[in-house]
Amino acid sequence: PERGQSFTMKRVELTCPFQSYMQALPEVFSRMDNGNLADLLAMYSAVTSETDRVLTALGESLCPDSASGKELERLLAWQGIGVTAIWEEERLRTLVKNSARLIRLKGTVQALSELFGILLGEKPEITADSNTASVTVTVEYKAVGSGRRHAELLRLLGDFTPAGVNSR
Repeated sequence: PERGQSFTMKRVELTCPFQSYMQALPEVFSRMDNGNLADLLAMYSAVTSETDRVLTALGESLCPDSASGKELERLLAWQGIGVTAIWEEERLRTLVKNSARLIRLKGTVQALSELFGILLGEKPEITADSNTASVTVTVEYKAVGSGRRHAELLRLLGDFTPAGVNSR
């Protein structure tokens, strides 16, 4: 408190699961302890327990089978595929599982076909014209579904076509 003002403590949380740390020590240390080691381990546990909880939950958020919308979006971003969570989670899971292979194929008609096939549920018609250095991807309007998805598909088309190639 500033200038001697009083304050009210609204919440205090103290967890001291030192038993688990004490049990993890060799018996020679636990027999010789006069309480100081137990206290020190209790403080250590209080400091690290939140980190332990976060790290335990991290594995779930990195698994495509259990991750949810924004977590799947983050996993795809780490792979270099900027897809937003406007797509169904099952499609995003499939995309995460195939992302490494799609990144290796980036810039090919096969990558575009598979990417759009995963997101739309149907393979697009792709026409590549080497004379005009252009790629045209045709999909059913009903498969796209919304203006946001259309805008995202256009952006992905630009991301997955080679530099200098016009896409539409």
